[in-house]
Amino acid sequence: MWDRLKLRLPIFGKLIHKIVISRFSCTFAALLRSGVPILETLRIVGQSSGNTLVEQAVEQTAAGIERGDNLASALGQHKIFPPLLIVSLGVVVGSIVVCMFLPIFKLNQIVQF
Repeated sequence: MWDRLKLRLPIFGKLIHKIVISRFSCTFAALLRSGVPILETLRIVGQSSGNTLVEQAVEQTAAGIERGDNLASALGQHKIFPPLLIVSLGVVVGSIVVCMFLPIFKLNQIVQF
């Protein structure tokens, strides 16, 4: 209840929301770059966000991904995450996938018979 109230404060609510989302984004990106699996990343990020609303939303997002949802739709179900954050996370995850498969495609071009 206290975390919900902090986000609704007239002047500082938006600032606190941006701080929480920034902490979420930076930690999420750093863990993904380090090679931590996405479900484990979400669990770590939820605990380190510093806000119980974000932690609950991230836990529900992780549960949705375990069920087979994609990251954008799972995050989009919660109002705490702004739409530009969802798009940027999609770009980050997509670029990591491309970076993983690009050497395989290059190897295929090199080893042509």
